[in-house]
Amino acid sequence: MAKEEEKHEEGTEENAEGGKSKKPIIIIAVAIVALIVIGAVVVMMMMKSEDTSGGAEGKSAAKDEHGKKGEKKKGGDEAKPGPMLAIDNIVINLVSETGARYAKVSVALEMDTPESMVEVTERKAMLQDMIITVLSQKTADELITYKGKESCKNEILDKVNEKLHDGTVRNVYFTNFIVQ
Repeated sequence: MAKEEEKHEEGTEENAEGGKSKKPIIIIAVAIVALIVIGAVVVMMMMKSEDTSGGAEGKSAAKDEHGKKGEKKKGGDEAKPGPMLAIDNIVINLVSETGARYAKVSVALEMDTPESMVEVTERKAMLQDMIITVLSQKTADELITYKGKESCKNEILDKVNEKLHDGTVRNVYFTNFIVQ
């Protein structure tokens, strides 16, 4: 009888421990499922916002006059970006009467054709120098305004296109812009 009671007590202890060990597993499983659902919702929201912002970018690109050089494109062509050349992390000393002011910018140049990428890639150092020259003539107050940035983009676009022989830069984008 004593042996049966010990077995019975051991059985209840195992059941009690087994019950406890299942609770954390269930909690972890529910947490994982919740994270997956939250992740899916976030991804769907991001995809939806990209679709909506894509239309807005297309409209603003149509208003933008960068790189037209006599060419007028129809609405559908504006939405398709051309090949891009990134020029990253350019640090510039700005014109300042009060002390040292700096700007750190990264620029992407959108080309009109894939063939023109060869020329701009070969001339990347020259293009970077042009960008530094244009921006180093500006004050911090000029660069922090929207009009100042747009003016710099247009000036960079004009100077770069003057130096290119085969291709044309369609647009200039600031991918990083810090003024200190």
